[in-house]
Amino acid sequence: MTPTPTILRTCLLALCLVAATGCIIDGGGGGETEQDRLDNALTQWNEAAISDYVYTYRKLCFCAEEDNHTMTLEVNRGVVVRAFDEVDRLTRDPRNFDSVNDLFDLIQNLIDQQPDELTITYDPDLGYPTYISFDVYNTADEELTIETSDLVALE
Repeated sequence: MTPTPTILRTCLLALCLVAATGCIIDGGGGGETEQDRLDNALTQWNEAAISDYVYTYRKLCFCAEEDNHTMTLEVNRGVVVRAFDEVDRLTRDPRNFDSVNDLFDLIQNLIDQQPDELTITYDPDLGYPTYISFDVYNTADEELTIETSDLVALE
């Protein structure tokens, strides 16, 4: 039996859709694990070889209001050296904020702890974490979300 043009077109369309959407991560043992995703993102970040950069950082938590402000962080040789509060227009202590490598360490610790809830997204081009949300003990007011964006390498 020879496939009809309609069947061939349908199969070709299905293949294109699968290729366009990429892998499905289901977390149920049949897909990529969170550890796999972390390992892949970390490899991508390391291959980019960026140690000096500026990026936007925002922590969302049940904590002091200023802790939830959008920050611009400057990182030199992997260490946060400047933290500028975009809301108050003030410089904050850079030791209180995370570099990309710090975020990767945080994610590894979270995976090892197996929190009740964990959601992570990574930048598709550079691999750095752009969204980390977790609830370790599933109790009130201790969940935390970190959002990052707009990473620009410094020369």
